[in-house]
Amino acid sequence: MGLDVYLYTKDQEEHNRLHSKEEADFYGGEDWPLYDSKTDEEKADFKANRKYPNYVCGTDVPSVKHGSDKLCNRRYLRSSYNGGGFDSAVPNMTGNPEFGFDWIFDPVKAYGDYLIPLDKDAVEPLHKARKKAVQVVEALKAVEKPVGVLSVSQNALSGSPTARKPDALDFHKAQMAKIPDMGSWGTGGWSSGGGDFFGVDGLRVLSAVPGVDILGLPAVHLVYALPEDAAHSYIETAEIVVEFIDEALELIKKDGVCFLHWSG
Repeated sequence: MGLDVYLYTKDQEEHNRLHSKEEADFYGGEDWPLYDSKTDEEKADFKANRKYPNYVCGTDVPSVKHGSDKLCNRRYLRSSYNGGGFDSAVPNMTGNPEFGFDWIFDPVKAYGDYLIPLDKDAVEPLHKARKKAVQVVEALKAVEKPVGVLSVSQNALSGSPTARKPDALDFHKAQMAKIPDMGSWGTGGWSSGGGDFFGVDGLRVLSAVPGVDILGLPAVHLVYALPEDAAHSYIETAEIVVEFIDEALELIKKDGVCFLHWSG
C-alpha cells in the first residue's frame, strides 16, 4: 500500500477542478457513462488536445536543503507505507510506532478526508504538525544502530507452506543461481510468491521472533541490522516534511488558501 501527500496552490486546485470537469463533459458525466462508446481515436485526440491536461505536482519546487534529486519535495511526499517507506521504516528505527506522515499531519487532517483546504484556520494546526516533524528529525538523528523488521509468513493465495530445511536450502540455491541474470534487481534482493530473497549481500539477522502477520497468519518476525547510515535518507525526508509544511504556510500567506491531497 502506498500513501502520497500533495500540496496544490489555489490556481493549481482550480486547474484540477477544470481537468475533472473537462473529463466528465467528454465522457458524459461524473461516472463516465460514455467511456466505452468512445473510440480509441477519440480518446487519444481528447487526451492530446485537452485544455486542462494532468498537472504533475511539485516538479518545480525542490527541497531547499536537499535539492532536486530526492523522491520528495516541498509539494510532494512519496509513498510511506511500502516496505522501505517512511511510515514503515521510521517507527522501527526510532522505536516509536507513531512516527510517520499520518501522525505528523494529524493536526490538519480530518480522518477519511482526502482533500483538505488549508486557510488561516489551518495555520495553528500546521505549526503543530511542524513541531511533530522536527521531533521525528531529532529522533532519527539520535539513532545509533538502526534496525528493520521483516515478517515472513505463508502466501495466503498458495495454501499452507510445507517446505522443510532441506527444501528451503534447495530452493534458496535455485534462486541464488538467477542473480547473474537479474542485474541490480538481483543484487539488492527481491520478493516472490515463494519467499523473500536478499541478493548478494544478504541480511544480518539479529533475532527471529515467532508471531503473526497483518492477516493473523503464523509468521516469523526477523529483526535485522541496517547500515549505520541507513537513517540518513529518512532524516532528509523528515526535514523535507518540515519544508513542505513551511511551503503550505507561505502559500496561505500569499493566496489565502492551498490544498492538501491525501492519497490513502
